[in-house]
Amino acid sequence: MKSTFLSLALILLTGAVLAAEKPAALPAGVKVVRDLEYSRPEGPPLLLDLYLPVTQPEKPLPIVLWVHGGGWKAGSKNRCPATWLVAQGYAVAS
Repeated sequence: MKSTFLSLALILLTGAVLAAEKPAALPAGVKVVRDLEYSRPEGPPLLLDLYLPVTQPEKPLPIVLWVHGGGWKAGSKNRCPATWLVAQGYAVAS
């Protein structure tokens, strides 16, 4: 049930991202660690932003990977509408 809800939420959020003109404000209780290098293929490093709860969780968090649309030609990792999932017990990478 939880995975079905999460899948539906990500599908709905995809449409919201395409319609958004500005990035949403960061929700209360959420911190962001920007530009973490996750790979360095032949070329520039690949970076992600990681959204986490401000308070340290007692156990590891499951992670949601948000991939914005744009075919790697347009769009931005900075426009992550899935940050609300942090309050639901997830970490979010964009």
